[in-house]
Amino acid sequence: MKTDTLFYEIFQTQPRLLLELLGQEGAEIDHYDFRSVELKQIAYRIDGLLIPKRDRLNTPVYFSEIQFQKDVQIYHRFFAEIFTYLKQYPETLDWHGILIFPRRSLLPPQKYWHLYRSQFQGGQVSCVYLEDLADRPNLPIGLEIIRLVIEPKRRAKGFARQVIDRVQQEESRDLPREKLLDLIETILLYKFGTLSTPELEAMFGLSELKKTRVYQEGREEGREETIAALLQRQFGELDPALQSTVPKLAMLPLSQALDLILERSREEILDRFSP
Repeated sequence: MKTDTLFYEIFQTQPRLLLELLGQEGAEIDHYDFRSVELKQIAYRIDGLLIPKRDRLNTPVYFSEIQFQKDVQIYHRFFAEIFTYLKQYPETLDWHGILIFPRRSLLPPQKYWHLYRSQFQGGQVSCVYLEDLADRPNLPIGLEIIRLVIEPKRRAKGFARQVIDRVQQEESRDLPREKLLDLIETILLYKFGTLSTPELEAMFGLSELKKTRVYQEGREEGREETIAALLQRQFGELDPALQSTVPKLAMLPLSQALDLILERSREEILDRFSP
């Protein structure tokens, strides 16, 4: 799984984390949907959008981009996508851009930043550096999970156990325990791809946690909802045929289901998973 795909899965499952990266920990995320949007007549698809619901159109649209490789064109592409979106959706009243880098060393040269200095200096666009999470005390649990993505392997195992212990101890209405554990497992599969899911679950004690009644009940309630949201993000409003594939897709590990939804066409998913 690519890193940007992993992050879009994280934000799809817990969109609040996108605003928490900006320090907006009290933001009302219930007023937003996280989705992707296909821009007409050009080869652009914006995958990381927080879009206000219809009764909150005066709040900003948030454009996000995750960049884990060196790319001198990132600013050009990011702003081209934003302004094309604004042209096609003129009802948009406000917007904010979020560029997420693992570390500052991946920033393009200053001359490229200079072209868009008014947006950066005016606060219209923010750059977030995940390396800074290590220096922030008392991180919300969701941001600690994001930090796990960039934690070096030599420290990731110990840190993952700390995060899992914290998930067990804390209760949050906005971040259900079973979804947080699923995210942690997905990240660990990404970081330790040579290990199987059962091996990872045994190594980090996840197998015992997943046997608890609280986990099982929460997982059953939330998994199909997450899969339906992923399908809608990729293919638009769900018709009855696509909706019928949700229960079977929900039986797969979340990371595997996401890869299938992103890499397969609508027809391939229907052929494989429809009743």
